[in-house]
Amino acid sequence: MIQRNDFGRDTRFLLLAFTSRYDSMYGGYLCIGLIILIAIAIVEIWNPTLLNEGFTNLVSVGDSAFWARWMPRRGDVGINPTDEQSGYTRDIRYTAVYADVQRLGQEHDFCRMVVPTGGSDKDLFFACALGGTEGLTTIQYKTPAVKDGFEISRDDYMNDVLKEGRVGYCRILKTGADTFEAKCNPAGDYSFQSKMAIHRITSRPCLHFIVELYFGCDSEMICWITRRISQ
Repeated sequence: MIQRNDFGRDTRFLLLAFTSRYDSMYGGYLCIGLIILIAIAIVEIWNPTLLNEGFTNLVSVGDSAFWARWMPRRGDVGINPTDEQSGYTRDIRYTAVYADVQRLGQEHDFCRMVVPTGGSDKDLFFACALGGTEGLTTIQYKTPAVKDGFEISRDDYMNDVLKEGRVGYCRILKTGADTFEAKCNPAGDYSFQSKMAIHRITSRPCLHFIVELYFGCDSEMICWITRRISQ
């Protein structure tokens, strides 16, 4: 027969054994967590951009249309040309516009021409600050630089040249003595494609050509009005 004091002593022993095992198990997790935090702090001090780039790479462009409705419009970089990422300057001679390069169905990506501060025209490239990546880099999604073969023109615009639901960067380029052609760097999954596509537009009156060239003729009313005027 178990005495009352023996039962109490046995109960306390069991509780002590359980709590000791509990503390040792979760204490190990706590130590691992502290080690990870210390490692992150060391990496952040040693190379501040490394973690930022790592997290940025987790953002996949256009992978899931389901989440598109929750992607907020990019706000830390916008129409104001002074709101530019540190170390870069916007070239206001070229188009700067909210567009959709992620296939979100909404124009939440802000795109513009930039150059590293102190750089020349040979360092120019076109980049988009992606919606849904607020506070991260604004220049990861970009074209090559001019020095790498990127052709520029101040007659530039954005258009879904491949009809994929996302716009590329286009411009009117001189191809001969008196010939010009609309060419685009189509939007890709992680950057603009380096291989250009020709933006072919069927022959039609000049005014309607210009409207479709710059706006894609998405507005039926605008297209109908310009067709009537051009006739």
